[in-house]
Amino acid sequence: MSNARRAFVLALLLGLVWLSVMSPLAVPDEEYHYRVSWCVSNYLLGQWRDPLRGTQRYFDFTGLRGHYNVPAGYARLFGEILADGPEGESVQVLDALPSAYLPMYLPQTLGLALARILRLGFGGAFLLGRGANALFYALCLGAAAALAPQYKTALAAGGLLPMALHQAASFSYDGFELGMALVYSGALLGALSGEGPLGRREWTALFAGAVLLAPAKGGCLPLLGLVWLIPAERFGNARSRRRRLWGLTFAAALAMAVFFLPTVSRQIGGTLNWEGEHNYTLAFLLRRPAAALGLYGRTLRSELGNWLLCMAGSSLAGLTLPLPVWIPAALLLLLPPAGMTEGPGLSGRARLAVLAAAAGMVLLSMTVMLLTWTSDTRLMIQGVQGRYFLPAAPLLSAALAPTGKLPRRGAVVTAAVISLNLAAAACVLQYTAA
Repeated sequence: MSNARRAFVLALLLGLVWLSVMSPLAVPDEEYHYRVSWCVSNYLLGQWRDPLRGTQRYFDFTGLRGHYNVPAGYARLFGEILADGPEGESVQVLDALPSAYLPMYLPQTLGLALARILRLGFGGAFLLGRGANALFYALCLGAAAALAPQYKTALAAGGLLPMALHQAASFSYDGFELGMALVYSGALLGALSGEGPLGRREWTALFAGAVLLAPAKGGCLPLLGLVWLIPAERFGNARSRRRRLWGLTFAAALAMAVFFLPTVSRQIGGTLNWEGEHNYTLAFLLRRPAAALGLYGRTLRSELGNWLLCMAGSSLAGLTLPLPVWIPAALLLLLPPAGMTEGPGLSGRARLAVLAAAAGMVLLSMTVMLLTWTSDTRLMIQGVQGRYFLPAAPLLSAALAPTGKLPRRGAVVTAAVISLNLAAAACVLQYTAA
């Protein structure tokens, strides 16, 4: 079996595990993502007259709790696959579609639309929607492994973290973002470690991955600058390199300007936030830099370790389901050996650039949450979560990899990742049954 197929199968099987153990609505904001997917599926199915309505039976969440894993969820998920078909009272699903980057909802929406065509019940709709998202994510990991076979273990170790899988095997749009991050990372690592001119497949994957990732999550922006590490010989000459990379940069910036920046700008200032207070402002950052640095410093000292553990999966289901610390800690320790290659690996310059980009992700995410989520009475930045940094995990694995050879490294790391995921899933089941 090829590297790409092995990565695809592994991601799909583990995705099905997480799809099954997380009850409906348990994954962060899954109810909202489910509602948006339903409305988008109305358009796909030609129901344009009133696309914001749906059948009440699909929106009966009795026994379920948002951000919590509950035993009743398993009965709803697997006991209502064929029952409670599409007939029933019509209800309002959303007041309006979000002015968000709707392509992020395409995989789960296709699965939901298929469930509706097959006239499945609530459980079947949830399983097919989640399954389509998991399938898309698995395809992205397989494509990434094909683009950078020498870094397949790094891509697997970063892409198969429990936090990533439980997001990808849900209705969350993070599955799209993380999938595109895998494709981009695989294409970038392949471009940095390969020789000769970039092929059409490699360049297309790099371009598409960057442009589709850019508006998905603003914190990923520093990662996109890493394309400028690719040497001129991969493009044929310096002029071709400049032309193609500036084209990629402009396309990514345009995508962000169209889809991401308007959403963020509406959340900055003006109205009261979720706590009924005003957020910090850009004026505060400019006029009181010392106080702003204090905010960043206090937050980093207090939360950075928690963010790293959370990135691996220390708290699932909307941060309400804690895993034993040894599971995410072990997964983080696996990242450096997973990035080892038979050759010299990334250059020192590239390693430093990846670390700087990861630091930039942290600071940019903190800044966005400071301006859109943090009340100006708070002494630390609120709302930043470790899962925001998952897109950088495979690249950090390659950047932190030691030099030298480790016998059977790939097999050992892969077996450990599988075992730790299964241990995490067992903890979820135990937690839910208790």
